[in-house]
Amino acid sequence: MLKNYIKTVLRNLLKNKLTSFINIFGLAVAIGCSMVVYVFINWELSMDDFHENADHVFYINNVITRSGETDVWGFTPAPLGPMIAQDFPQVERILRLEGRSAVMRFEDKVFNENVDFADPGFKDMFSFPVKWGSLNALEDESKIVLSEEISIKYFGEENPVGKQITLTFADNIVESFEVGGVLDKYPANSSIHFPMLVNYEKLKAADPEVDFSNWRDFIDATFVQLKSPADKTILEENMDKYISLQNEKRPEWPSEAYQLEPLTTLSINSHKVQASYASGDEPTGRIVLGILGIFLLALAVFNYINIAIVSASKRLKEIGIRKVIGGNRKLIIYQFLLENLVVTLFALMIGVALGYFLFVPGFDNLFSIGFEFNMADPNFWLFFFVVLIITGLASGAYPAFYISSYKAVDIFRGNQRFGSKNIFTKVFLTFQFILALLLIVGGISFTQNASYQKKRDWGYNQDQTLVVPVPDGPAYTQLRNEVSQNPDIISAAGSRNHLGRSVFLAGVEIENEIHEFQLVDVGENYLETMEFRLREGRFFNKDLDSDYEEAVLINQMAVDKMHWEEPMGKLMIYDSTRYRVIGVLEDFHYNSFWSDIRPAIIRFAKEDKYRYLSLRVKASSITKTEEYLQASCKELFPDLPYSGFFQD
Repeated sequence: MLKNYIKTVLRNLLKNKLTSFINIFGLAVAIGCSMVVYVFINWELSMDDFHENADHVFYINNVITRSGETDVWGFTPAPLGPMIAQDFPQVERILRLEGRSAVMRFEDKVFNENVDFADPGFKDMFSFPVKWGSLNALEDESKIVLSEEISIKYFGEENPVGKQITLTFADNIVESFEVGGVLDKYPANSSIHFPMLVNYEKLKAADPEVDFSNWRDFIDATFVQLKSPADKTILEENMDKYISLQNEKRPEWPSEAYQLEPLTTLSINSHKVQASYASGDEPTGRIVLGILGIFLLALAVFNYINIAIVSASKRLKEIGIRKVIGGNRKLIIYQFLLENLVVTLFALMIGVALGYFLFVPGFDNLFSIGFEFNMADPNFWLFFFVVLIITGLASGAYPAFYISSYKAVDIFRGNQRFGSKNIFTKVFLTFQFILALLLIVGGISFTQNASYQKKRDWGYNQDQTLVVPVPDGPAYTQLRNEVSQNPDIISAAGSRNHLGRSVFLAGVEIENEIHEFQLVDVGENYLETMEFRLREGRFFNKDLDSDYEEAVLINQMAVDKMHWEEPMGKLMIYDSTRYRVIGVLEDFHYNSFWSDIRPAIIRFAKEDKYRYLSLRVKASSITKTEEYLQASCKELFPDLPYSGFFQD
């Protein structure tokens, strides 16, 4: 009987080629899209689970509460990790991580790079694959471990183990290292990446001001590996000692608690953490893609149901004859469900092919995610088996029950009025139109949102702006004097910090309370060059010494937060220095649009502290001016890499 059913299915498919194509291809496209959704969500939810000790590793978050507002930060005091390891027998090892920027040189190749200082326990805590050498090199302060990307950048495909490189840190501190290991390509589902790794103790040489025992010094990250994941609660409930030490030594960063975030959920929750060491996005993308995938499958299912019901009008005599010769309703239901499962199986095979060769690579290329798609993953096939069963039953159940209910006598008399007053048919058609409309509206909305993002106001003018990082104040002066002769440059300005690259969080005291402000130190003419918009007050004046010592500008968000009706002249204290507000700027984005605008404070910095040169350039000469800048930097600073960029 099963064999006959399958023959009937194949004959009907071949007999109704157009209808079969619409059904199969419609389901296939929906299944292919759902495959993209599955791969993306599975990729995000499996972040960092390739580490052998993933369930035992935790990232310590620092919960800071100021002025009634609570934020979670990834920064922790430098002594925290070693003290926890000493006080808790449940701790197997700790890992401190601190990043620094440096100029790396090998032969004639010179670039700005980031270096991570890490405890040797890194090799036992994580399971990153090694391409050449060994992670044991981290036990030697004279050796360095490179990522595959950095290795290729400087050494090509050659094994660099044993090669000597030099790193120049701030204040022209030069250190030589021997390459002791090269990490293999990072797994796509790794939320943590390290360009280069050096023994943590070497941080003292790179930055002599570092004090590992000072609770005022914060480091980028502290990881802890526990003997049992259940010990997490024990640590979190017995952190009062460390909280008191932090609050005593650094009261402007009052800690409320230390939280242990499992490595397996670090990426998923990293969007909730300020300055998190791991990369991760808000769950919006997963939710939106999941909804779209469900909508597409539902649309394909409703489309199939409506076509199946209409197509059944051509098979009424077949159904009548089957009933006359003894076929009961159950057998007819089985036949139609089997037919539907076969159609769905064909659609599934085509959908998997579309997803594997077209949709998934296209989505990956569009967003540069780096999917590692594993066809051998049993969860992948389990997912599609569930899709097959659910889709097959959902799209075939109603047609099977509806069509099998026809009476043979009504069919042969011609009294069967097919579907004209069936409420379910109308409901399915309505849902089909609604889903189609929602998907169309969604596509239009996404397109309009992309256009909105492109035209969105940054709070300053990012166009026609070139920015060049400089190592120190004298280098800034040299480069500014050189470029001031170029007629294509409209204006030039220096700054210690720069929007999008170097903005710091500061605890500012106002009326005996500590408030969080984004801190930007700028130089003469910086606000004018970047075309900030002044709401009230004035910009800085280089001829007034008081502007360097006690004047600040704030953004409108700061005024709103403090509920100031008259902000001019308001007093605030930072780092034991008293400042007064001389101007209010319109709100501006100091980071990406993903980051909310927060209260900001702008100080006037002297030229010896400048680290950026910002240039407003004539629109017709941007390319030519950048080439000129590269040549000027190479002539003035032959030992330093050019790292200029366009602000937009």
